Amino acid sequence: MQSKIPLIQLISLEDVSTQDSITFEFVAGTAHIEEKEITVPLQYQYLEKILLGNQTCVIPESLIITEQEGLEKLLSYSKHRIHKFFHLMDERNVSCLVVCNNAEVSNDIKKRAEKFSVPILRTALSSRVVISTILDRIHNLTTETKVIHGTMIDVFGMGVLLLGKSGVGKSETSLELIARGHRLVADDLVKLYKNRLGKITATCYSENAFGLMELRGVGIIDIDKIYGASALRPVKDLDIVIRLISWDEEQELKKSDSYSRLGEKDIEGLENVLNGGKFLSERVSDSFFELFNTKIYYREVPVGPGRNIATIVEVIVKNYLSQINRL
Repeated sequence: MQSKIPLIQLISLEDVSTQDSITFEFVAGTAHIEEKEITVPLQYQYLEKILLGNQTCVIPESLIITEQEGLEKLLSYSKHRIHKFFHLMDERNVSCLVVCNNAEVSNDIKKRAEKFSVPILRTALSSRVVISTILDRIHNLTTETKVIHGTMIDVFGMGVLLLGKSGVGKSETSLELIARGHRLVADDLVKLYKNRLGKITATCYSENAFGLMELRGVGIIDIDKIYGASALRPVKDLDIVIRLISWDEEQELKKSDSYSRLGEKDIEGLENVLNGGKFLSERVSDSFFELFNTKIYYREVPVGPGRNIATIVEVIVKNYLSQINRL
């Protein structure tokens, strides 16, 4: 089933979750750009290939992308044929013409674009990178997302999501990890979604909150100003979920059969998942957190006096990495 995204929303997307630095220059034909839309799934064509044959074939509501070669090919045609080509793009409701590698756009092409309101956008990146970025942006705008109360941090290159009740110490643990050289992704509200590669990705729920952390008794602190930009990471794939549990919660768990101090079931379950065993098709284990029909390695850590939770988090990550390397 097809849907549509406003072109202006796609090209001006400012979201830390996109993790791209692509910017577009408005060259011509942007008078009615607010009315233009991108069809999902994306239909795109290369200008060079459209102009190869005698019959010009333009897919309705498509995006046309080109580099210097395509523009030179178009300019080799007569003014009448260029006029007809832009008229055809207007009839087929082409969303825009994207010019890559900062290729020069002639005045003749600009005039036709203005006449038929065909937006021409220019970027310094190659066509391959542009298409990949646009596909990522469309996916991020249309995919299902979840917002979870927790803290996401990059520990030894692994994405760790800290969960737990309010006041259990998620932010304090994360701050200690940041002081040790690890990187903050999001605090308090974490946005999760499945990227185009099928991996669960985490980012900050709000761009304005990126890099900010709330500490009880201190208030809002800016991690960038205290630890520098190297202490932040805008996007990270999720690898491990750790739930911090209070003393009361631990006592309740001890009364149930699911409580395990040594974690033998956790290691066995991890080996089954990494080896592609039957575990993935069975019920959810106490050692795995299910999200978007994907199982993520899960651990519960009791919080109490004398326990260095940041060190325990590092040990969990190293243990996880050792299991992966062993398998």
